[in-house]
Amino acid sequence: MREADTTLYIRPAASALAGATAISDWLWLSNAPQAELCSGVKPPASAQATLLLPASWMHIRRLQLPQMSAAKLAQALPFALEDYLAGEVEQLHIVNSRQQPDGSVLVAAIEPHLLQSVIEQLQAHDIQPQSAKADALCLPWQSDSNSNSIMQLQEDWLLRDHRGDAMCLSAEELDWLQSTQDADTQWHWYGSARQQPPTQLQGHLHQHQIIEPLQALSAASANAELELLRGRFSSQEQQQTRLWRAPAIAAAVLLLIGSGYAISDYLLLQDQLQQHQQQVQSLMRQTFPEITTIVNPRVQAERALAARTGSNHDQLLRLLQITAPVIAAQQLTSLQSLEFASEELRLQLRTASVTRLDEMLLQLRQQGLQARLEGVTSDADSVRAGVVISGGTN
Repeated sequence: MREADTTLYIRPAASALAGATAISDWLWLSNAPQAELCSGVKPPASAQATLLLPASWMHIRRLQLPQMSAAKLAQALPFALEDYLAGEVEQLHIVNSRQQPDGSVLVAAIEPHLLQSVIEQLQAHDIQPQSAKADALCLPWQSDSNSNSIMQLQEDWLLRDHRGDAMCLSAEELDWLQSTQDADTQWHWYGSARQQPPTQLQGHLHQHQIIEPLQALSAASANAELELLRGRFSSQEQQQTRLWRAPAIAAAVLLLIGSGYAISDYLLLQDQLQQHQQQVQSLMRQTFPEITTIVNPRVQAERALAARTGSNHDQLLRLLQITAPVIAAQQLTSLQSLEFASEELRLQLRTASVTRLDEMLLQLRQQGLQARLEGVTSDADSVRAGVVISGGTN
């Protein structure tokens, strides 16, 4: 096998998330003949590497969604994951498989800074990952009902159930796993001659002998469903194939600019529209936390308000419709919180200067609203203030 054909398969030795940003121990092997499993602080340099990440570092789930295009699916996935994840789902790096005819789609979500950190640590060892897979997704998928695959890798237990979901468990969590199964569960255990199947499992055990766990996962990684190095994390080789396009794109843009400023006006309007839409969605989520997926803000807001009592929803809608575009137009201004009570809309804003707040108040007053500041505080680089908005004219 030529050196250029040799691929390094590498995984952090420990799956503890606390050590992910400073990995001190790695497991690796290559696909060269007679290659042995190695571990240590400094792996060998490689321009062709496949990264196997612990499944415990991400959320992996098979979702059932209506059939939709790939573009619409990418937009819908953050909303579909909101019920399962805490925090800002929109900030996660999300990858998905092709949607199946029954509407199911396998999804993995990981903190982007975490994936970036691991890539940079490998690059510091002169290792360039061309692919990244979740280790548990490299296990065989037993699609028969009530059948699961399980493997021990170091101190972790990798599990893939009959739905295709994957996870990484500690030895202590195997006891919890036992309580979720019954005597009819089919277990496919993959282990080397030095390993023993877990005693906590109930049901029927099918043993599959392998040489080394990492070797078995590496051999199956090419067919694993999800590739993590997509979008902003496309492999270096993929990025290089796009470099030649940059001069052509730049020339085309210059040609368009030379023929007039229509394209720049269009892009500016698109950017403003996107900011407006994001601001409306932010207002909606803070005002109506029960609405998880925003499709038609006005209709959904009216329905949510109709379900509530004790507030003038017509007044709130009017204030939101006027206020949202004004806030969206203010650059370097972010909405921190929103309340509506006693016919007043109360906003907590963070912006770059008091001047921007004055400009926003002036615009609101020009729209026929009353607007005033309260509780203004400032620090080295920003100003925080409450804005109270009500109907009528000043």
